[in-house]
Amino acid sequence: MSRDCSHAYIGGDFTTVHGTPADHLANVRTSTGTVVLSWPRHANKTVNTLLLTPNGHLLAGGQFTTINGTTDHPYLASLDPSTGVVQAFLTLKISGHYHFCNSTGRCSVKFTTQIYNQQLSHSGTLVLEEAFSHRWAARPGSRSS
Repeated sequence: MSRDCSHAYIGGDFTTVHGTPADHLANVRTSTGTVVLSWPRHANKTVNTLLLTPNGHLLAGGQFTTINGTTDHPYLASLDPSTGVVQAFLTLKISGHYHFCNSTGRCSVKFTTQIYNQQLSHSGTLVLEEAFSHRWAARPGSRSS
């Protein structure tokens, strides 16, 4: 939700919003329910979580490896809330897969890499949860490798 509540940013596993093409991501006017057509709305896979930061960045996390035309920020991207353009505000090198291993050490299930949750603490630390296996804490605006 935008600061003034005039726009809702939505993500998920969908390809349209009220008949308007929107691949897993959209910016919707809350007064009319219409999609903002000038705002790019393309992720190649599910967007699980959206977080608007206090300093005005929209962080999108999910299964996607391409978002709004770029492959530079797989699984987690910072978008300009006004334009939808991908920003370099937060760059994490997220990769790999999570394997579920039983008590004997046999690994039988492979999970897709994804960000499924994100939270921002009062101190400004971003906590990400990825594929049930890792948690990262990062200060937005810095680059991690």
